Amino acid sequence: TGTKTQSTPTYWWVDLGQENHVGEVGIFKRKGYEARIINSKVFLVNDNSPNFINGLGDNTHNLCGEITTNNQIENINCGGKSGRYVVIQNSQGRQWELCEVEVYQMNYECKADLNELCVHWAQLEPSECKVNPGYMLESCSSACKEYTRCPDSPYIKA
Repeated sequence: TGTKTQSTPTYWWVDLGQENHVGEVGIFKRKGYEARIINSKVFLVNDNSPNFINGLGDNTHNLCGEITTNNQIENINCGGKSGRYVVIQNSQGRQWELCEVEVYQMNYECKADLNELCVHWAQLEPSECKVNPGYMLESCSSACKEYTRCPDSPYIKA
């Protein structure tokens, strides 16, 4: 996929079909075009229509990161931010081409516990995992799921 040179910002976006917690976006650049996409930004957008492109300056998006290297492959860490659309924007209107973009969803079942007391709370009767799932399942997922070991990557392909 690619864009043409223009005086306004250039964009590429994909609709994930529903809001997802994105762990990482893998960007595979076309050989010979690596430098053209430098300083482009990767956003997650929650808006429910493709018209969000005009509103990247407001609060309908989360910035995941910026493409900063000439490397042919670049991974942008979104850290579990949520969004339905993944958008790559180049504000300088440069032409650029990509071979592939891979979006990886957070695997909360294998995300490390965010609090050292998670095991204690998960073992209470009744378990806090059931009483307070909104916090516990995201913040104490290892304790709630009783996982002892996670795969090497905390991400699954969206």
